[in-house]
Amino acid sequence: MDQMPQQISQAINIVMQTVTKLVKDGQNNHGDYRYASTDAFFRALNPALAEAGLIVKPRAVSCQIETMDVTDRAGKTTPRRMIIGFYNFALIHAETGVTWCDEGDRRMIALDFTGPQSFGAIESYATKTFLRTLFLMATGDKDADSAEQFEAEVTKSRVRAAKTKNETGVSQISLDFGNGFEELPAADVPGRVMEYLIEIGPEEGATWWDDQKVGRKAFSDQFPTLAFDLKKKVEKFFSSKEQAA
Repeated sequence: MDQMPQQISQAINIVMQTVTKLVKDGQNNHGDYRYASTDAFFRALNPALAEAGLIVKPRAVSCQIETMDVTDRAGKTTPRRMIIGFYNFALIHAETGVTWCDEGDRRMIALDFTGPQSFGAIESYATKTFLRTLFLMATGDKDADSAEQFEAEVTKSRVRAAKTKNETGVSQISLDFGNGFEELPAADVPGRVMEYLIEIGPEEGATWWDDQKVGRKAFSDQFPTLAFDLKKKVEKFFSSKEQAA
């Protein structure tokens, strides 16, 4: 691999210093987490690239449609039409025209083929993954490993809650207040939630509360009176903060 030109490395460094946080504008309802969408990703990154004078040009090494046998987690195998692309990327310094490309750094992306728009989707996703790695950007996306770890933590927390209920006879609820899941008696949930919202403030609290949709529904199904009481307290909290602002 040829040595990266100084103009390119300096521009990369400028971008890395500029882009530090992305808006999480997407919601994964299955995993119950928020993430930075592709649009939010490029909205945050493009001004930094322009200011640093760095152009990123995707280059398709190959892109084709294949029918593949795909096995899901349940062990069921079904044939699916997939679009498979290999990409590398040219980095161009806008002012001098100096160009650099690591030919050995190829990104392979495979998506379900749903029509002509799949070609654009696969290139966009490949570009996003390349840029995320190049600039060491935290996007808020959950990868497969972190999603599995999240599910494992949820399961372990539920087991602990069930054990405590069997030992004490008191129903337990698992909630994550920023330091991993903790179990607490259902009757203590409204008070603990309000303490946490006051601690983190209305702006961060609104995001946290919105992220708890799945847990809130489960709590409401099991303890409707407590859930209704909590809902009124939370609404009053946000309303009072808005009026104060």
